[in-house]
Amino acid sequence: FQSLDPPLALQRAVRLLNVPETVALAIEDDQLVLNGVASRQWLESVRGLLDRVPGFRMINIDRVKVDDSSRLRSIRHQLRAPETVQLELSYNTLFVTGTASAEWIKSLKQRCLSLFPDLNLKTTFHGDKLLSNEGTQLKILIQQLDGMSFYFSRGVTLTTAQQSSLEEKIDRLRKLVLAIDDVSTGVKFIVRGYTDGSGSVESNKALQLMRANYVKQFMLKAGISPASITVISGRNSVSVLQVNPALRRADIEIIADDVV
Repeated sequence: FQSLDPPLALQRAVRLLNVPETVALAIEDDQLVLNGVASRQWLESVRGLLDRVPGFRMINIDRVKVDDSSRLRSIRHQLRAPETVQLELSYNTLFVTGTASAEWIKSLKQRCLSLFPDLNLKTTFHGDKLLSNEGTQLKILIQQLDGMSFYFSRGVTLTTAQQSSLEEKIDRLRKLVLAIDDVSTGVKFIVRGYTDGSGSVESNKALQLMRANYVKQFMLKAGISPASITVISGRNSVSVLQVNPALRRADIEIIADDVV
């Protein structure tokens, strides 16, 4: 015989359900109502016992909030997630945000499938992408180098000042190439040649392309793939009365829309 007396039924429920200290029980209109915080694992186990606790018309666990902190700690440890990565569990979905190395990000999906087959993975950061440390560095370099100019005195001869800073510019382009390789992203370059406008339209356009191709050679020397470089004339210059030496240049435009 099992007593249906409320106090005894309450004690029996605590024992049968193995209620954690973070969960409180109360009787409301013949219902056993649970309040508090518990692990998802405990809640799943309790759902299979709700009809085995006598003395109550029904058992309500809707007010118990899920505490995923314990499992999150385990997930973080198994994924070896860096401190710059935030993890959040919502039902069967694991949300991952923050910054990490490109290598860690690339292996994340396969590791989750292997270690946590019950979870869906959702990475969120700038258009559902994790931001890698390498991606951050690449973005900074692109901001610094986009619009880089090479100045000419005449023809395809660089100015004296430009020649003295040439190796430094090539070195910066090399760093950009290394950053691109780390992130494995598609970065495109457009090199535009310009002239001061003296002479015919045809001669100006030819010189613009010559200057752009001249700069392209430095880019190739830095290790940039020729397939990623497009050479064009800046504009069809027309003859002018006053020559502006600052227009004798070639500019590099960097296009990297998928860098986050």
